[in-house]
Amino acid sequence: MSPGSAGAAAVGVGAALAGSLLGVLLSRKARREQNTQRLFGALVAGMLARLALYGAVIVYVALRTRLDPVAVAVWLLGSYLVSQVIEVTVTMRAARRGAR
Repeated sequence: MSPGSAGAAAVGVGAALAGSLLGVLLSRKARREQNTQRLFGALVAGMLARLALYGAVIVYVALRTRLDPVAVAVWLLGSYLVSQVIEVTVTMRAARRGAR
C-alpha cells in the first residue's frame, strides 16, 4: 500500500468510526430514557450527522489535501458498512435483553 493509500485509508476508517461512535452514543442515550419517539429521532439524527460528516470529509480531502478522494470514499464506505453490522448487532442484543 502506498503512503497516499494509507492516508486515504486512515481518513476513511477514522471518519467511519467517528460516525459510528456518534450513532451508538445517541441511540444509547435515547434507549436509557425508554422513549421510542426519541430513539427514532436519535437514529434519524445519527444518520443525518453521519451523512454530513462523511460529505464534509470527502469535500475537505478533495479540496485541501493530496489524498485521492475516491480512495477515501471507498475506505469510508467499506468501514461504514462494517461498523453498521457491528452497531446493528449490538443494538439488537441490547433490545433483546431489554425485552426479557
